[in-house]
Order: sequence, then C-alpha cells, then structure tokens
Amino acid sequence: MSAAIADFYRVFADFSLKGYAPRYEAMVRAAADNTEVIELVAQAPPEAHVPNDLHVAARYLTLLDPSLPLAAVYEPDFVGDATAPFCDLILSHKAEILELLATRYVQTNEVNRTAAIAPLVNRIAERAQSPIALIDVGCSGGLNLLLDRYRINVGNVGLGPLDARLHLHAENRGAPVTATPADIEWRRGIDRNPIDLTDPDEARWLESLVWPDQPERLARLRAAIEEAQANPLPLVKADAVEGLRAALADAPADLLALVVTTWVVFCFPEDLRREFEATILEADRPTAWLAMEMAGVVPGIDLPPAPDDDGEVSAMTLVTGGAGRKPTREFLGWTHPHGAWVDLV
Repeated sequence: MSAAIADFYRVFADFSLKGYAPRYEAMVRAAADNTEVIELVAQAPPEAHVPNDLHVAARYLTLLDPSLPLAAVYEPDFVGDATAPFCDLILSHKAEILELLATRYVQTNEVNRTAAIAPLVNRIAERAQSPIALIDVGCSGGLNLLLDRYRINVGNVGLGPLDARLHLHAENRGAPVTATPADIEWRRGIDRNPIDLTDPDEARWLESLVWPDQPERLARLRAAIEEAQANPLPLVKADAVEGLRAALADAPADLLALVVTTWVVFCFPEDLRREFEATILEADRPTAWLAMEMAGVVPGIDLPPAPDDDGEVSAMTLVTGGAGRKPTREFLGWTHPHGAWVDLV
C-alpha cells in the first residue's frame, strides 16, 4: 500500500502541480520519497491517502501555532527549502496529523472557479429566459453561491458590481463572454459537511487548504469569507442525492433549477454518479446541471481534444432535462481547475 501511495503522490506532482505550484510540488515529492511519512499516511483512512489531505493537516497546525518552522514556508517572500520543515512537522506531530486525516475533509472552495462558472450561468439564464435557483452540490463553504456579488474580469469583459469586495480575474482563451447578469432569486448549498464560515476554526480549516506558492489565493479566500459572513448562506448538511432532491422540491417552481458542481462528482462512485444525474433529468421541473469536472466525468458528451496545457484541465459541460423534456448534453469549454483561464466555445 505504501508504494502505491508514494506513486500517487508523484503522479499528483506531475499533473496537478508541475509548472503551477513549484514549492508545493517539491513538498509532495519529498513526502513521496520519505518512507516514514508515507507509512504514516498509510495508517489513515483510504480516502485520506492523497497529498492535499496531508498538506491541509500540516498547514492547519501552523495556523494554530505560527511558531512552527513550516509556517515560514507560506510567507510570500520565503526563500529556501520547503521540504524539510514539511516532513519534519509531519513526523514530529504524528498523532495530531493522524487525527486530522481521520476526522477532517479536503473541501477546497477555490473562489476563482467562479470566473469560469459565472459567464456560463449568465449564458444559461439568458438562453432559458428564466431567473435561476442556484444549487451548489459539494459546496464546502458555499462561496460559489455568491458569484453575482464578485467583480469578475474574464479577459476584457467585466461581470458583477464594480464596488464588489472581491475582484477576480481569468484569462480568456476562447469565445467572448456576455456581461448580461443572471437573475439569481434562490440559492442553496449542499455538502456532507458544510463549512460554517462564521466559526473561526472552520474558516481556518478552509484557509489551510491553500497551497504555499499562492498568497493571492489566500487573499481571495479571505475576502470571499468576509463576503459570506456579511451575507449568510443557506447551506444544508446532506448527501448529494438526498440534498439535491430536497432542493429541487423546495426551490420556487417558476425558476430554472441550475445545479453546479466543481470537482465533486469525480469523487462519486459510478452508481452514485448515475443516480445523481437521474435525479436531475427525472425532476418534475426544468433543470440544468453545469459541471466543472475532470474530463469524462459527465457521460454522453464527446469532448474535443483538451488544450495542450501543462497540467490538469476541467471540462465545462451542461446537461438539461426535467419536466418530461428530452435530455440535452453539451460541451461548453475548458478551464483551468482553479479558474486561472477559460476557453469557452
């Protein structure tokens, strides 16, 4: 098992971090090469055998105790070897690391993903000529639900209020986007363990998920947390299908129910994926599912070749149905997993 975990760490470094987060990449490779670290990870539940789980546990401890040497690695001006303090903290805090791996979840809520989502929400609403009931499944802290409260620049097109607390940016590599805003009249976030951003410790955990190379991500996250604290979000603790069924029943009937997922459904087993999609397609109301997921997660859509990008990309797809309508499936474009660029069709 330990060898397989180490191999997965190296694959993650190659495809998710190389060329994007060099400091974190070095930390992950160092952990993969450290037998004692990998053997510790092997003691954790199988779902925690991935680099981000180990990273967030270690980072969380530095936020509790900034005197730990690893804390310096997260400073913008850090220069030096990040790998030794990372492995040293893990091995000197084994009990705390194992407890966090067993009891907490990776629930990345990268708010810059809304730079990819927002223009498509606008497009879907304009096409449907309908206000929206926005349902975020796997919502974490629910920050995607506030997409219309952020100022988002996609290329040279600005979406959202100029006086927004948070300004986001994405390079536009594809079709022009429209600035016509969607009318979002109802919102709900669903998660098996939603993050209550009014709780300082839960907000701290969300901050712990930010990688060390990217202080700008941390600044974005903190601004988004302030926005969420000022505008409390309706988050529901539920499994994906159970929570989705309840949301579809509760949302006002005259709204288009637009379900959004961002790197969530790829975690589902195959039978749950089918049940999730069927819940959307068989609803007694018009529904749409906007997915920002790994290529191939949403079935029945022929994807064009992915961009020649050095790392992972997200496929943006749309599935519509409900109210007895014939299902439609559509490829909408590619995007960076954290919304750094969009290439929409």
